[in-house]
Amino acid sequence: MGYPPEEIVSHIREVIAKRGLPNGMFSYGGGGLENSAAVPGTVNEMLLQSYEDILRLFPCWNPAWDASFHGLRAFGAFVVDGEMKGGEIRAVIRSEKGRPLTLERPGEGYAVYRGDEVIPLS
Repeated sequence: MGYPPEEIVSHIREVIAKRGLPNGMFSYGGGGLENSAAVPGTVNEMLLQSYEDILRLFPCWNPAWDASFHGLRAFGAFVVDGEMKGGEIRAVIRSEKGRPLTLERPGEGYAVYRGDEVIPLS
C-alpha cells in the first residue's frame, strides 16, 4: 500500500506500550488470543508477503534497517529465510512441493542466484 514503515513500527511500539500485558497478550477490552496476532502478523507482512502467487521479500521495510527472518512459510508451499543487510536482500527459498516460484523484483540492480549461478531476470 506504500504506507511508510517508520509509521507502522511507531504504531506497533505504541500498541505494545499501551496495550501489552506481561504475558505477551494484548488488552483490547474484548477478544482473547486473536488480539495477539496483530503485532507479529504485521511484522511478518512487512518482511515477507506471498499472495496472488507472487513472493515479495521485505516489501514494506526501510532498507536502512537491517533485519532477518528464518522459516517463514509462503503461499505455494515455500519456506523462506531472508536477510536485509546494508540495503542488500539475500534469501534462501525452499519449495516443499516443487511448484513454480514467482519472485517480485524489488527494484533495479538485483540479481537472483541459484547456488553460485546467476539467474537472468526478465
